[in-house]
Amino acid sequence: MKKFIPILIFFILVLTATFYLSKGSINEFKDFLVEENIEYKEVSININSTFDKRLLGEKPHHLQITSDVFLHIYKYPSNAIAQKAKENFIRKTEMLDMTGHNLYVADEMFIILDYDGKMNDVSRSIGLKIEELE
Repeated sequence: MKKFIPILIFFILVLTATFYLSKGSINEFKDFLVEENIEYKEVSININSTFDKRLLGEKPHHLQITSDVFLHIYKYPSNAIAQKAKENFIRKTEMLDMTGHNLYVADEMFIILDYDGKMNDVSRSIGLKIEELE
């Protein structure tokens, strides 16, 4: 039993390090947007919004690109978990009448591109840039 505790502690430390040192990060994604000449502003949105709900224990980061184009970004330790978050979001929202949006899983992030109305050149361009990361 005495040998089991240090092994368990080591395993927990490795999992924690893996989570925090995973390949993608919100800041790296923001840097990617800057490199692609996509200007944004960090915002908070209505806490009752469908796009501000926790998914698999994570709250999203919100970036406003234009007055009607937003990115909602959830960061996870793996693409598999990000994919589960995407599936969870689809399941939870399938009966809702929502604004236009596209869903992406890239660099261990689940990203929602939220646009009001029809997809315009800005939202289409951002969607293509995110697809480059997939």
